[in-house]
Amino acid sequence: TLLRAVVATTLLIALPGAVADLSSSEREVLMELYTSTDGPQWMNHSGWGDQGDPCSGWHGVMCSQSHVIGLFLNQNSLSGTIPSQLSSLAELKFLGLCTNLLSNTIPSHLSSLAKLEYLGLCNNSLSGTLPSQLCSLVQLKYLTLYNNSLSGTLPSQLSNLTQLQFLEFSKNSLSGTIPS
Repeated sequence: TLLRAVVATTLLIALPGAVADLSSSEREVLMELYTSTDGPQWMNHSGWGDQGDPCSGWHGVMCSQSHVIGLFLNQNSLSGTIPSQLSSLAELKFLGLCTNLLSNTIPSHLSSLAKLEYLGLCNNSLSGTLPSQLCSLVQLKYLTLYNNSLSGTLPSQLSNLTQLQFLEFSKNSLSGTIPS
């Protein structure tokens, strides 16, 4: 699939720098994610919170050149809200949080993740509208938000997502048209 090809390509690029020291600020962001989503109750929280390198021992974390570039925590029993601190992971390309117990709204602060290519928030309990700010993520190739409780009108700015190759909004209460 497209996602596997993108991740495999990125892994090949990412591996040479994967064992570098992660900055303390990025480590703090990861710990905030762990804390705000009830990390001790995750299905797999291997390595999270220990003194080891998050890039080489924390479940679901992918790094390159001393930066977090991917978080793959799908189907892992995360609950609560997505913390605003995630927006400070400037090198993040992949954010996979599908099939968890996340609630509240889709945070507009995710729009500051300028390098984001993959955003997966499907199968959660997210509500509210689709933030138009997400349409500034011009590198986005994969966006999946299906099976949440989203409502309202699709933002017309979706047409800004010119790199988008996969889009899934089903099983929500969204209206409007998807621009070509």
